[in-house]
Amino acid sequence: MLGRVDALTDERSGIESSSAGGGVTLLAPLQSVIDSLRPYYGAASDEGWGACGVRMRAEMAGAQGWRDCFHIRDGCLIMVSDVRRDLAYTEQYLGGGQIKFHFRLDGDSMITSEHGRETELNPLSFGFLVQPMASAKRESPRPVSHERSVTLICDPAFLDGIIDSPSSSLPQPIRSLLRHGDPDFHCSSLPMRSVLHRIVAEILDPPFGGAMRAMYMEAKALELLCLALGALADDSETSVPLRPRDVRKVQDICVLLEERFADPPTIQELVRQFVWNETQLMQCFRRVTGMTIFDYRQNYRMERSMQLLKGSRISVTEVAFEMGYEHPSNFATAFRRHFGISPKAARGLT
Repeated sequence: MLGRVDALTDERSGIESSSAGGGVTLLAPLQSVIDSLRPYYGAASDEGWGACGVRMRAEMAGAQGWRDCFHIRDGCLIMVSDVRRDLAYTEQYLGGGQIKFHFRLDGDSMITSEHGRETELNPLSFGFLVQPMASAKRESPRPVSHERSVTLICDPAFLDGIIDSPSSSLPQPIRSLLRHGDPDFHCSSLPMRSVLHRIVAEILDPPFGGAMRAMYMEAKALELLCLALGALADDSETSVPLRPRDVRKVQDICVLLEERFADPPTIQELVRQFVWNETQLMQCFRRVTGMTIFDYRQNYRMERSMQLLKGSRISVTEVAFEMGYEHPSNFATAFRRHFGISPKAARGLT
């Protein structure tokens, strides 16, 4: 477990640092996160992060895995989690007056406020938590689950500094915290848009180590935060809430688009197959995925073609035909527009 904390000064950023047992020296904003994890996660190691980050190992019975905590900017931290659980238990955390944006790829759990309000977190969900100072939040993961998630932890002052104004388009609990600093406990969970899914997956599996990894994490975390705020603003401006059955329909449409990426169904085919009004179909699809149907299909084709180019020896022409392009030159143009490099250049990437 971590030892006594001694105050130091970090010359690189001017932010107070902390020295914990095991020789790990940390920036002070990480210490409150580590203290909250301490009952459930073991001794910290820097994992190559230096003073900017730390890895905590799961120590609960029936659990294995880790949580990485990394300092992004003064007032903004990121926690990346990969934890497997075989037994039922509950973790409890006290609030620090911060806003947490949570992105979950895998795993189910229930969030309960100290007043008993419950919010379910499911795979491919995205939400936010506003937790008053010293209030209790309990999280009960489902037994036999594998959580893979990313959480951004932001001080109100940090958010206030990057938002042009306490935007009226943001959810009321966030506006209340930014304007008055005295929020009620609030936890919301929404479907995760595919553009957020992509960034979360990249954060969970970064391609770099050392100083490059720190730069990569900072860039991806800030990109994720900007897109999350945009998604919350879009959702708050829409008067008609998404119904669970509509979300399921969109998810089924995504599966169909991926299965038929080379010969995609038309909008009219989708309308008939899913018995849905065309306008509602297109509006709900955009709200859930953050893309139009055309953009979703095109994004999937490009990502799949990149995988084929990097992971096989088939020619660029064959990839173009497999992606549904009649002319390889059209494929090369679309690929360059999407990734900024040619298909031949992508072949050399690792």
